[in-house]
Amino acid sequence: MRDDTTHPIRHIDNVHLSKSNNNYIKNVLYIPTIIKNLVSVGQIMEQGTQIYFNNGGCLIESNGLLIARGGIEG
Repeated sequence: MRDDTTHPIRHIDNVHLSKSNNNYIKNVLYIPTIIKNLVSVGQIMEQGTQIYFNNGGCLIESNGLLIARGGIEG
């Protein structure tokens, strides 16, 4: 964080990207003191997905199927 405050990890688990499929991100850190959702692009890509970025955000695909969409927050 900008002020070097430490934020302890409360839990590590897998998180489903969609209720309609079985795709998930492995080993997600739950840190309750951080109010923004952060995603590691490298960690997602290591799981065999593809990530595409454009001016509206990003798309995450697995085996040619769209499994998640992320928008830009500003």
